[in-house]
Amino acid sequence: MATIATRPSQPAERATISNPWVRRTALMASFLLSGGLLLFPRLPLLGFLVVLCFVDRGGRLTINPRMTGAWVWLAAVALLTLVRPGGVDVAASATRFANFAGAMALLRMYLEAPRDALAADLRAVLPWLSIQAVLTVVFGLFFSILAFPLNIDGATYTTFMLLFTWHETIATSSLLVRPDGFFFEPGVFQIFLNIHLFVSLFPRRDWRQAALATAAVLATQSTTGLIIALAQFAVVTWPVLSRGDALQRSFKFISMAIIVVPLVIATATNVEEKFFGASRGSAWARQYDLLTGINIVSAYPLTGIGFDHARYTALAGQFGFSDTDLSPDSLDDRTSSNGLIQVLYSVGLLFAAPWLIGLFRNSTLRPAWLFGILLTLALNGEALAFTPFFAMFALGGMMRRPLATQST
Repeated sequence: MATIATRPSQPAERATISNPWVRRTALMASFLLSGGLLLFPRLPLLGFLVVLCFVDRGGRLTINPRMTGAWVWLAAVALLTLVRPGGVDVAASATRFANFAGAMALLRMYLEAPRDALAADLRAVLPWLSIQAVLTVVFGLFFSILAFPLNIDGATYTTFMLLFTWHETIATSSLLVRPDGFFFEPGVFQIFLNIHLFVSLFPRRDWRQAALATAAVLATQSTTGLIIALAQFAVVTWPVLSRGDALQRSFKFISMAIIVVPLVIATATNVEEKFFGASRGSAWARQYDLLTGINIVSAYPLTGIGFDHARYTALAGQFGFSDTDLSPDSLDDRTSSNGLIQVLYSVGLLFAAPWLIGLFRNSTLRPAWLFGILLTLALNGEALAFTPFFAMFALGGMMRRPLATQST
């Protein structure tokens, strides 16, 4: 299955147009647009992303015919937005389609770049984020006196030059801070750190980078992040341990245990804390968002409710999960944290299906099924499905299978 890839028969001159530095700058801009701190202005950053993608293609304004499926989906959703009962929120719809434009620009850039350019760019950019995560913990432990508070949209962060940033949402006795990176919370940061782990493990093994990425995911103390990392190691472990003689398998088992056991312990500890400890409010919130979203989808299965957050909060008051342990005050104006449910209630089941399937139809980051699981687990806890970086994979998955990867 393939989406973000190129035909081997593409002209040589097309491949040489693409500039790795331009691509990687655009890729980082897409990261910041997909869960970055609100300190980064969204509209200028989105414009910067589109311009970079345009420049990387040599300034050519063309439409790739392989993207027809994505264009049809966007046109259909735009029509649905106009005819859906309940009116149109122009600002919310414009914001969403602007993000789609950024995703399409990014998709086109990688579609026409050299083969496996996306994987190469991720391997070049993401190690720096993993280093940032680990060093933030060290800085917070030994040099936090040098950091200063920063208020962003009502949330107080502690930061040093925006390089080492963290914040606390609940009181904790832990001496270790949870790094935010350039993102609004560790739960977002861990997604990109897990993608670093993915590109370090697949298709070839780079154990040093995998160890760095694993340490970074551990640093975030994100339960979802730890589960995703464990899933990736589970896929790697079985074929590795099943080969060789008894001595070789024993050595490999011990080596793998050095990495995996801390992950298992940390995951078990986080799960207990999130469901039974001081952080159990997080599990209650996730449960409320999931069941409330399902109730809204059940009420509007075909048309969805659109992209207006105000309409969602109004309907949440009507269809909200009533048995929640969350306080009534915390539910006022609460938006969903579940990206998968967000897709379902926004565009309805018919249009959500190709979007969600598209997350699993990726040719550049293989195995595609495992990367799809990574994305769905991650988006289950973060409402980022419609942001440029993640939308690129969903829209790319709407393309037909390219000839270059028919056998994969």
